[in-house]
Parts: sequence; structure tokens; C-alpha cells
Amino acid sequence: MADLTLTPTGPFAGLDLPVSTGACTLSAATLDVALSIMPFRGQDAAVAAALGAALPAPGAMVASPAGRLLWAGLDSYTLLGPAPDLPGAAVVDISDSLAGLLIAGDGARAVLARLCPLDLHPQTFALNATARSELAHIAAQISRIEAGFEILAARSMAESLLHEITAAMISVAAQS
Repeated sequence: MADLTLTPTGPFAGLDLPVSTGACTLSAATLDVALSIMPFRGQDAAVAAALGAALPAPGAMVASPAGRLLWAGLDSYTLLGPAPDLPGAAVVDISDSLAGLLIAGDGARAVLARLCPLDLHPQTFALNATARSELAHIAAQISRIEAGFEILAARSMAESLLHEITAAMISVAAQS
């Protein structure tokens, strides 16, 4: 009888990562747990207390004991880490639906500037800033973290996202 054991794989399994070109490196971001959190009306304070951190303002992310909490839209947040019990919120595990990349190095901002309409200059998009935008026509959440820029997108777009960013890295490196 055939072995029907399923083995989980990441969204970039079998693809060439990490990639270093010019002054940047692109690697898969580790996303153990990602949760979509939408507090019920009037429950923001209770949810913040349960998470151990204030809910982030639009365009920001904050650290909580459970992980990083990203603003993801009106009354919507993404927690990268396991959540405590949150009875005052709708919580959905979106871990398997996301693909995460980390682009780092001196050329990272120039690469992303070719693909996305956001102003990623450090004065405008400081450390711990986050925004939902398009990246090469792919819906993505882009966050500025200490290691570089973290990009979260739909897992179904992982290969396209990797292709577009790698092509932009080659283009930026060719102009250096």
C-alpha cells in the first residue's frame, strides 16, 4: 500500500532561496504562526490587554509578548506569533495562507522602489512601519524591521513574488 503521509513544506520549497545579488539578499521569512485579529466593537482595550500591548496605529507595528502585531487595515491586525485566548475578537489562523520574504542590504529600498508605490525612505517609512500595498501587482504587507524589509503576500503568489523581486534585484545590481 502507498504511503499517504503528508509532509508540510514552506511556500518557497524547491525554489532558489536565499538569493544574493548586488547589495541585497532575499531570503524566506519564518512565519511559524500568523493570526488575523479583528476586535469586536468596543473590545479594543480588552484585546490589547490580553495581547499585552497596545493595538498598533495605522501604518505601525508593535511588539507584544506573543510576537509582532501589525496594523492590517481598519480594525484589523495581524499577529506574527501565537495568541493568548482572545474572547473579544474574531481570530483566524492565516499561517498557511501567507508567504514571507525578507529583503536586506543596502540595495533593498532601491529594489522595492521598482516594484511598489510606497515611499520607503527611512524618514517616511521608519523602523516598525508597515503598510498594505501592491508589489509588482501582488497585494502585500510590507514592514520595516531591523533586518530589512519583510514582505507578506498570499502563498499562491509566492513564486511570482520571488520572480519579480529577483528580477528587480538584478536590474538594480546592473546599474551599480
